[in-house]
Amino acid sequence: MKSIVYALIGLTLYAVQNVIIDVKLKQYSTMGLLVGFYLVMLPVGLGVIFYQKYTGQSLSIPSGNAMGIVAAVALMFFIADFFYIGAYTSGGSAVPITILAALVPVVCALLKFLWVKEVPTRFHLAGFACALLAIVFIALGNAQKKVEVKSDDSTLIAATE
Repeated sequence: MKSIVYALIGLTLYAVQNVIIDVKLKQYSTMGLLVGFYLVMLPVGLGVIFYQKYTGQSLSIPSGNAMGIVAAVALMFFIADFFYIGAYTSGGSAVPITILAALVPVVCALLKFLWVKEVPTRFHLAGFACALLAIVFIALGNAQKKVEVKSDDSTLIAATE
């Protein structure tokens, strides 16, 4: 149950971040935003590590081959962040970008099935089909409505998703 609560909190915060980037930050460069985010995250992460050590909580830091894997994943995070934030700074908006991001669980499950050489059950396949249909229907629905966004100077900007 704890993992579900953590995932829900994380997903909610990701949704809030997407809206903030879309409404308030998309006029800045991708690299400018990434550097700003990482400059804030580094001291926060170090602070949490020091807090865990201070309170005697266990802290398992990868080493050896695992640290190489961590480095590879960190590089993938950076590249993924670059393209994801770039989707906003190149003119995208939260609705279509997050609709595409909703495919992440499907892609993740498919990759894991391939990696561990498992065959998806018929329920997995049905879930994949339903996820794809949900995304298609949401995208079609948003393509047919005009979105009005208030800018900072309180004028309305009409756009079609």
